Amino acid sequence: MRMEKFLIEVLNRSPDWVFHITSIFMVALVALLVWWAGIGAKRFADALGRENRLISIQEELLDMQKQATQAEATTQQLRTTVDHMSSHLKNLQQLRLSEYDSIEDVETTAHALLQRIVESLAADIKFKAGDAHRCGLWLSDIDARRLVLFKGSHGFPTASIQSRTLDIDKSVAGLSFRRGEPLLDNNVKHHSDWAVNPHSSSKYKTMVSIPMTHWGVLTIDGRHDMTEDTIRIGEVYASVMDVILSEYMLALHTSDDEYESM
Repeated sequence: MRMEKFLIEVLNRSPDWVFHITSIFMVALVALLVWWAGIGAKRFADALGRENRLISIQEELLDMQKQATQAEATTQQLRTTVDHMSSHLKNLQQLRLSEYDSIEDVETTAHALLQRIVESLAADIKFKAGDAHRCGLWLSDIDARRLVLFKGSHGFPTASIQSRTLDIDKSVAGLSFRRGEPLLDNNVKHHSDWAVNPHSSSKYKTMVSIPMTHWGVLTIDGRHDMTEDTIRIGEVYASVMDVILSEYMLALHTSDDEYESM
């Protein structure tokens, strides 16, 4: 109580200018604290901004690294495709220039070359570890309105070769054949033309279909998303298969003509 009375007495005896100076000092102190808090907030905001910029730069670097990895994988994929295609073209040239004793020899060589190509394509399409693809050459039977699996890579059951069929009017491959246009669908099982195979439990979910003039279609099935590059690679392989089939049919017609002239 004594201290309280003492302070009250001091304040009562203090002149007015003391209160004025004290008020000015308090206002200045508050202003200084506000200014200091503002500087602290600005420094914090700057630090936070730098942190955000660092995070943004790191994300950009990760994106660039991802793009570089994809570009490197694409380059390697195309390099492998070119190497294999060079070998296939040499075999095709040999098929065209070689003289065979019988049409059976031509047929055997053509069949072996087509099988080698579908197996090679299934391997060349592989873009990254874990990818799995299968490729099929389907020949058209216009009268029966169906596509017949003529050659298939290792992903197809052996029993399905030359026995499995697709409806030209009710299948995704048939749609590509009818339109004469390549088709890429990374969720093909939801396509309106998807034909369910009750005997298959495969995990393939993506599909590329490439029409081959009047012969049929070349299909590529995958478990991961494919790109336009897959179509381009498939079109190159389809062109080689087209020539092989044409050479075989030419040899067959030539053999028939020679037989009739005898």
